[in-house]
Amino acid sequence: MTGTKNRTAARAAVVGLAAALLAGAQAGSASAAPWVADKVRIKAGNGQNECATEFERASRPIVLQRCDTDDLRGNWRIIPWNEHGYFMAKNWASGECLTAGPQPSEQVYTLPCDRSDSGQLWIFDCSNGHLMSAGPTTLLTWWNDNKVSTRFFSPELKAKQSWNVVPRPGPCALGG
Repeated sequence: MTGTKNRTAARAAVVGLAAALLAGAQAGSASAAPWVADKVRIKAGNGQNECATEFERASRPIVLQRCDTDDLRGNWRIIPWNEHGYFMAKNWASGECLTAGPQPSEQVYTLPCDRSDSGQLWIFDCSNGHLMSAGPTTLLTWWNDNKVSTRFFSPELKAKQSWNVVPRPGPCALGG
């Protein structure tokens, strides 16, 4: 009987630790409450006032251009997707959503919004500025040639994988 109690107690401790680690991992993301924003800019963390902007072309790739609040191609509407902080980013100019390709390293573009497309689901980590795609789980990454793509996290790309969302998501302003 004592062995069963010990195994049960150990299992409960492991489950409790896993729950605590999951809660801690989510604390840095914008997941404390749904984030609804009507107009945001997604600024590269390079200090150069450059934003993720929909390029004027049929395939609508995302590029870095000077942030301009009057240019609707660089403004996004945040559409909450679930209570865990995932959202879709809908471009003001085209009405299409920010989309990561199905493979890492592909350029990011916009497509008609589709709530079932995991490539259109994003989460923002307030603590490090990472904007992560749900499918595949890669980070939005900017390049010196002003292209924007997704890549797996890399310490060498840390600066290029850092973004500022303006205005900040509510949970970020609360210290998340």
